[in-house]
Amino acid sequence: MDLLEKMGSSARHCREVYQKLHNDDAAVIQRVEAMLSEAGAAVEEDRERMTGLLQVLKDEVNRIETRFNSLEAKKEELKKLEALQQHNTHELSLFAQVTRIVPDTESIGSSILTGSILDEQKRLRSEFKLDTTEKSEFETCRALWRMEV
Repeated sequence: MDLLEKMGSSARHCREVYQKLHNDDAAVIQRVEAMLSEAGAAVEEDRERMTGLLQVLKDEVNRIETRFNSLEAKKEELKKLEALQQHNTHELSLFAQVTRIVPDTESIGSSILTGSILDEQKRLRSEFKLDTTEKSEFETCRALWRMEV
């Protein structure tokens, strides 16, 4: 019987070792599952934080793009205004050469038109001042043409 007892003792020992290993495996599995759960929660928190940061960045990019587009539109408008100013300067120069009348640029668009009439032969310059509220455009033009230096 000694052999049977030894075999029974070995079998019990094997069962105990198996139970211990099985219990250790279950504990390891529980620890791994807990760690995975914690890691999943940390990943979710990071994802939410990154999503918020991404939204902030998107908003900032949109704000910068809007500002850039606004500046581009202003730049185009400025180019048009500069071209118009250059055109008006050339037109005014041509007008002055043909008519010898040089209006003051500050008076353009106001009710009082001021400027000079030039006579290159006599080397004279005569100042004028006309109230355009009392006259029609035609009468104002006529008054300018009749002025002499």
